[in-house]
Amino acid sequence: MTETALLLINSCAVLESLLIKSEWQVEQASSLAVAEQKLQEKTYPLVLVAIKPDQHDALYSLIGQHSSSLWIGLIERDCLASEALRNLLAACFHDFHTFPLDQERLSHSLGHALGMAQLIRRHRPKMPAQLRFIQGESSAIRQLREQIMRLQHCRLPVLVTGPSGTGKELVARELHYSTFGEDSPFVAVNCGAMPHQLIQSELFGHVKGAFTDAVSNHKGLFQAADGGTLLLDEIGDMPPALQVKLLRVLQERAVRPVGASQATPIDVRIISATHRDLEAAMASAQFREDLYYRLNVVSLVLPTLAERREDIALLANHFLDRLLQKHALT
Repeated sequence: MTETALLLINSCAVLESLLIKSEWQVEQASSLAVAEQKLQEKTYPLVLVAIKPDQHDALYSLIGQHSSSLWIGLIERDCLASEALRNLLAACFHDFHTFPLDQERLSHSLGHALGMAQLIRRHRPKMPAQLRFIQGESSAIRQLREQIMRLQHCRLPVLVTGPSGTGKELVARELHYSTFGEDSPFVAVNCGAMPHQLIQSELFGHVKGAFTDAVSNHKGLFQAADGGTLLLDEIGDMPPALQVKLLRVLQERAVRPVGASQATPIDVRIISATHRDLEAAMASAQFREDLYYRLNVVSLVLPTLAERREDIALLANHFLDRLLQKHALT
């Protein structure tokens, strides 16, 4: 089966020739808007995009919605001075190349991408028809299932929104187990329920003697979640002073415990959840805009029960079965 690449760049005969030589079929997109429309209609194993300096936010969102594709970036070398673009390349791209293009290196990269695309198509495990934590067969839940399936092999930050009771933590667990399995840590913290004076120590840890009650070193939740997922529940209730510290952790991928002189590297997938309107919170200066875009790389909006009425009978039977099992065990 021939694989098809989507080329998002102004006309470039050399690049198209290299793709065809590397056994890729090629389709063109003249803009991000056209690329988004094409990606909605069809799955492309490979997307090559010429990255412009002001596109990183739009690309974060686009890649987050189509993370099952391999993305290769083409960028002017001077643009690598931008920390935002470097973070984008590191987080989201299979590979990147600078202009003028090294044709030999790019040819090797395209060949490797073809092998990876074929391997993924043949051997990537599929999401089970029934999710592990989310119950339902409504169109809204089927759409949610497809979104989770697209995200199961990437570690991009995800923002889960919806009213209380829609299952935001269950979705976070679904995302975690579909990506990491059962052997990696899943750690959840409610940012609204924790006392503000303790939340920094709980998230980042502290060293012995950092404050009066610090009688020993304490690993924070970021370190506890290393190699897995940290759910920041009710992220909209995080105090502004701590939002600054969280932003630095996300940028540097390292935490510095309270009282420590050095930071500790971490490898943590961040999932945030909230019932609040964060865009309104940004407008009233209650939530940082730069943190919002860092957390909201991929957005999942959960349906209310009123939007999935056909699931009510299924959910009732599910909870009845759980009650019967619990009663039988007591």
